[in-house]
Amino acid sequence: MPILLKDMHNAVQKDRCKEFEQDCHAMFQYFAKMKEANEDCFYSWTVDEEKKWKKVVWVDARSRAACLDFEDVVCFNATYITNCYELPFANFVGVNQHGQSIILGCALIRREDSETYKWVMKQWLECMGDVQPGGIITDHSTPMANAIQEVLPNSRHRLCVWHILSKVPRRVLAMKNVGEFQKNMKEVVYNSLTPEEFKGRWICLIQSFKLEGNEWINGS
Repeated sequence: MPILLKDMHNAVQKDRCKEFEQDCHAMFQYFAKMKEANEDCFYSWTVDEEKKWKKVVWVDARSRAACLDFEDVVCFNATYITNCYELPFANFVGVNQHGQSIILGCALIRREDSETYKWVMKQWLECMGDVQPGGIITDHSTPMANAIQEVLPNSRHRLCVWHILSKVPRRVLAMKNVGEFQKNMKEVVYNSLTPEEFKGRWICLIQSFKLEGNEWINGS
């Protein structure tokens, strides 16, 4: 009998599902081993109606200890898709007394919606003794913002400045001197020492480049 393209897709999908289940089993075995070696290690997961893995959060003992000292500002990022299954890898990152980034928690998720982010943040918060960080930084994401508003209402939510600045070129395409504007904008953003100084320099920047009518710039 001839082999159709659909048959080939089905065979590949079947092999991928089998490999995925094997990797999931190995992952949870590793988490169990971590928990057995140190009771402070934490992991939690959920399954769907077909009893298939849906999302998982894990935090090792070192991360839990670090969070007690460095929970004042946390960055939550879910933009990494570096695994063969194309599952978003989300992480909570803090900064220690040496200015170094430290991992405070990790998650693998299948969907990037508000309910998923709520679950991830609730598990992480429970792991950290329900102590909400003073501030949390994320990329611009409505599902993330909704989850933070519900789960972390006492944390100040701010957007990542790197992601904001990276959007400048396509938001001011009509400008002939966009490169000069970017340079001056970064100077204002990174070298203003007080909110008052920033506001004053920002107004001058907008006026000097005649961007008073730019909706995105004024909304920033």
